[in-house]
Amino acid sequence: KIDNGPRWLWLLERLDAAADDRQIFGLVPERTQVVASHASVDAFIDLYRTALVGKTYICAGVSGSGKTTAAHYLLHGDYSLRPRRGLMIRADSYPNFEQDFAQYLNAEAAAPLLYLILTRALTPKDRREQLVRPRGIGPAIDLAKATISSAMKNCGALSFETDLVHMNHGRATHIKNRPNCTDLSVLVIDGLVKSEANRNFVNKLYNAAFPAGIMVLILVKDPNWGTELIGVNGGVHILPVDGVISNPRISVDSPFTDAPQWTMMRWSAEDLRNFANLVGIQSIQIEDGMTPQQLLDLQDDNARERDGDDGIQFGVD
Repeated sequence: KIDNGPRWLWLLERLDAAADDRQIFGLVPERTQVVASHASVDAFIDLYRTALVGKTYICAGVSGSGKTTAAHYLLHGDYSLRPRRGLMIRADSYPNFEQDFAQYLNAEAAAPLLYLILTRALTPKDRREQLVRPRGIGPAIDLAKATISSAMKNCGALSFETDLVHMNHGRATHIKNRPNCTDLSVLVIDGLVKSEANRNFVNKLYNAAFPAGIMVLILVKDPNWGTELIGVNGGVHILPVDGVISNPRISVDSPFTDAPQWTMMRWSAEDLRNFANLVGIQSIQIEDGMTPQQLLDLQDDNARERDGDDGIQFGVD
């Protein structure tokens, strides 16, 4: 259990309430309409539909590819299977995630226990007191099996919500139920930067997430860093998101033993044209494999050449 737990009850309660609201910590534009790569959104939703309870997943994508937008849609999108509980933490400026995020929460002394507090906050309330610090793979597997068994329920759409995020363009998303009907809580860490401290944090986090029965999704920009994180556990409990690699696993419940061939989440020409229309980009040659940020950069360059202005700046994550 969490050492000196009563001291951090207030923090657990704060994060527990945030998980009920699927809160995003860090700067994310407030919007109800988004334009995103269908491939990225589909990859994240399919991951959630098929994810194994307690696993940690890594996603690598170039800067400006829309990882943040797709993760935002995963938690708040207008589709029937979205998680009931979740947290998303923007970590681009956190070279030491547990210290930096603990400071953000005004709980600096909680940093060494942050991995436990986060996983405990996302654990179903009726199971919290069962959680212990994992001491071996055997007890962890037994507890994970018990989690799956106790979480079986009827799957279906959530109750009506008014603040859902809608795709601004394109086809409707048709979602099948999760195979075992488990309502899976999600922790998204967005933009985790490479450092020894963050590697050590992930090592502790995946060990806590497995018996807690939650899903962790870590988004990174550096493909080598993503590959390194998968190697922390040898591809057993830390896995790549199949939808963002060109060599996915044969089955979702098998370990990943290859070197991931990251697609880096580049966009299709169709999605890029929809994005260009939304933000008013004109006279730019669009090609498959570009990113929205590249279109914005080209527009900015054209504006500077045309009239010497600094151009318009858009934020694309």
